[in-house]
Amino acid sequence: MTTEDRVIDDPLRVEEPKHAIVEEPATVRKTSFENGWRYWAVIAALSVVALLPAMEGTVVSTALPTIVQDLHGGELAPYMAKRDKGRLATGFWNRIESNQLTEIILPSTAFQPLYGQTANIFGRRSVILFAISFFMLGTGLSGGANSMTMLIAGRTIQGIGGGGVTMLVDLIICDLVPLRKRGSVMGIIFAAVTVGTALGPFLGGIIVETTTWRWVFYLNLPIGAVAIILLVAFLHVKSEKESTLMEKLKRVDLAGNAIFILATTSILIALTNGGTRYSWSTRRILLPLIAGFIGLGLFYLFEVSKLCIEPTLPPQLFANRISTAAFVLTFIHTLLLYWETFFLPVYFQAVLGSTPARSGIQILPTVIVLMVFGAIGGGAMQKTGRYRPFHHAGFALMTIGFGTFTLLDDRSSLTVWETTYPSKGY
Repeated sequence: MTTEDRVIDDPLRVEEPKHAIVEEPATVRKTSFENGWRYWAVIAALSVVALLPAMEGTVVSTALPTIVQDLHGGELAPYMAKRDKGRLATGFWNRIESNQLTEIILPSTAFQPLYGQTANIFGRRSVILFAISFFMLGTGLSGGANSMTMLIAGRTIQGIGGGGVTMLVDLIICDLVPLRKRGSVMGIIFAAVTVGTALGPFLGGIIVETTTWRWVFYLNLPIGAVAIILLVAFLHVKSEKESTLMEKLKRVDLAGNAIFILATTSILIALTNGGTRYSWSTRRILLPLIAGFIGLGLFYLFEVSKLCIEPTLPPQLFANRISTAAFVLTFIHTLLLYWETFFLPVYFQAVLGSTPARSGIQILPTVIVLMVFGAIGGGAMQKTGRYRPFHHAGFALMTIGFGTFTLLDDRSSLTVWETTYPSKGY
C-alpha cells in the first residue's frame, strides 16, 4: 500500500509516517483493509495490550496489604496491626497509595516521550514489542519477589514498560484509523482499559482470598504472551531501511530525555510524598518540587535550541490552540480517572470496611457506565463528526459526579454511593 492509499477524504487527516504504513498490496485500498479480518485482529491485539498496564495499575491496590505483610514491609508493616472496628488504618492506606504512584506512575510518565521518539525512529512494531516484553519482565520479577526491595524494582520495570505500551497503542491507532472513524475504535480500546482498571481491585481481592498474592502478577504473563503473538502475526509495518542502527541512535534526543526524566521524577516524588510522608512545607518536598519545575524549563529551552537536532517534543505541537486544548483536557481527564480508580478502593476498604473482593464488586457500577457510554460517545462522534458537545456533557457530568463525593462518609448507605458514583462514568 502506498502513502497515497493511506490518505482519505478527511480534511483533518495528515499523511502518515512511512514506518506506520501497513504492508498491503498496492491494489488493495485502505477501505478494504479497514473492513478486513486482519484490521480487526490488530484492533483486538491492541485492546489486549491496553488491558495489561490498566489492570496492573489497580489490581495490586487490594492485594498490597497482604503483600507488605508477607514480605515484612518494614515501616509499613506496623500499620497492619492498627484496626478500628474492622477498618484498615488510614495511615497505612496513604502509604500504600503513595508507593503505588511512585512505583508505577512515575516511571511510566517519565519515559513516555522517549518511547514516542524511538517509535518514530525505529518503527512502531519493534518498540511496542520491546515495551510489552519489558513490562512482562517486571511482572515476573514482582511475582517472584522475596523482599520489598525486589518488589519495588519489579514494579518500577513494569512502570517503564507500561508507559511505552500506553503510548504505542494510541500511536498505532492514530496511524491505522482515519480521524473521523477513530472515535469508535478508541471506544473499544477505552472499554478494554476501563475493564482492566475497574476489575483490577476485584481480581486482586479474589486472588488474595483464594490463592497466593503472587498470581496478582503472574496472571499478566499469559495475557502478555497472547498480545505479543497477535502483534507479531498481524501488525506488519514498514520501517526505514536506508538508515543504519548508529544513524538512528544518533537521532534519539538523549540529552533532552534525560532532562525530562530527571525533572518529572523530581516533581512526582515531591507530589507523591507531600502530605503523606512529609509536610508540604518541608525542604524534602519543596526542593525537589522547585528543582523539577526548573528542570522542565531547561527541557523547553533545550528543545527549542540549536543544540537539539531532533526534539522529543517539537514546539510546533503546541502552536495550534486546538491541539493544546486537547492536551490540557487529556491531562484533566486522566487525572480524574486515575484519582477515582486509585482511591475508591481505599474508601471502600478503609472507610466502609469492605473486604478486598467486595470492594471490587462495589466498583462495578462505573465499569458498566464507562463501557456503555464510551461506546455510545465514540459511535456518536463518528456519526456526527462533532466532539465539543460530548466533551461539554462529559465534563459537566463528571463535575456533578465528583461533587457528590462530598456526600459520602463512613455511614453512607449502599443506595447513596450507587446512585452518585456511576454519574462520573459519563
